Amino acid sequence: MQIPAENTILIDCTVSMINDYSFLIENEKDQWSFRYEYDIDTRVSISTWKGYVSHIEIVEVFKLLFGFAIKKQISTLAAISDISKFEGSFDSANEWLVSNYMPVLVQRGFKLMAFVRPKDFFASLALEDYKNLAQDKGMGYKEGYFNSVQQALEWVHQNL
Repeated sequence: MQIPAENTILIDCTVSMINDYSFLIENEKDQWSFRYEYDIDTRVSISTWKGYVSHIEIVEVFKLLFGFAIKKQISTLAAISDISKFEGSFDSANEWLVSNYMPVLVQRGFKLMAFVRPKDFFASLALEDYKNLAQDKGMGYKEGYFNSVQQALEWVHQNL
């Protein structure tokens, strides 16, 4: 399945390149951010979410990320999603992620998904919803849940 990577509608956002394989999206108006870092040698990415992000914005961030990966010829083996500072629910984006985004990653060789657990109650419920959806669909990658990025990194490097 192709994910449209162009024409994202991230309103009130600035996108800043950190280096050739990393970028930051900030929305100062709504006070949220998304940071993406990719290690070309290990093929491991770390995504960090902060603040409340709407379902539409989450999907648009992932569309932008997919386009970035295609342009940079990135093929991620493992990803760490640090949602420890995510606020509110993202359960309405879960079905799109599990049905559209993750299958494309798996087709491209994706193996491991590590989550840093959110502190926010509603984000915790949404993560549980994602976990159940992914298990129901038999996504074809291994998942882990951790309390810190360091724990997630250790698990990823042990399992690659």
